[in-house]
Amino acid sequence: MDRQRISFTLGNRLEELRKSKGLTHVALAKQLKEIYGIEVSRDSLMAYEISSEFRAKASKLPNLGMRVEYLYCLADFYGVSIDYLLKKTDIASSDIKIREVCEYIGLSENAVKFLKYIGNDPDSEEKDIMPLVLSLLLENYKFFQALSGLSMACRSAYRYHEPSDIVAIEKFKNDHWPEIRQIGAEIWSASSTSDMFIYQANGRLHECMEEVRSYFIPKSNKTIPGADTPGTAIGQQT
Repeated sequence: MDRQRISFTLGNRLEELRKSKGLTHVALAKQLKEIYGIEVSRDSLMAYEISSEFRAKASKLPNLGMRVEYLYCLADFYGVSIDYLLKKTDIASSDIKIREVCEYIGLSENAVKFLKYIGNDPDSEEKDIMPLVLSLLLENYKFFQALSGLSMACRSAYRYHEPSDIVAIEKFKNDHWPEIRQIGAEIWSASSTSDMFIYQANGRLHECMEEVRSYFIPKSNKTIPGADTPGTAIGQQT
């Protein structure tokens, strides 16, 4: 176990969290006393944030001697888990379920919180149907194609800052001439492979959304959970 690495990691996280709240060490000490009834001096809080061997007292690794009560209160005060403070995880949330979903799926904490919020917004008239719509999007292969196209566009934009691969662009135009003719000159503004991938992604996303909408068009007597009217599943024969 690298005690110095653990200590400096903890110190760095404590410092980042305190600064994110715009607090001085004195103000933090005051709030800890008011909220949790613990008395931690300004000097102790400063020592707990040591994250460099060039700082005074760094060799003593002071935060490793911190009382468990202090560690728990700091984690609770900042709304993070103790595992986050110790960098056992990069998911800050103290909500175990959110952390598990983030680690299992690979989404960011904010993305998971947003997904949790969908369907639970008391001010939204669509709260009952949005989870179903999102499920249909994620289940649709064209949504995956659109996401893949957007990912390639992002990768291309990162790699190339100038128009690139003119031959590939011209081949794409020739292969998709019917669609290009329908939308006019829009595609001719594509001056990079990134633009080309965005065009492909837009097309797939539009097709996907149309198929999801068709799910709710009344075609049978089947009742759709969360919808006001009956409809037919994607690809269902009537």
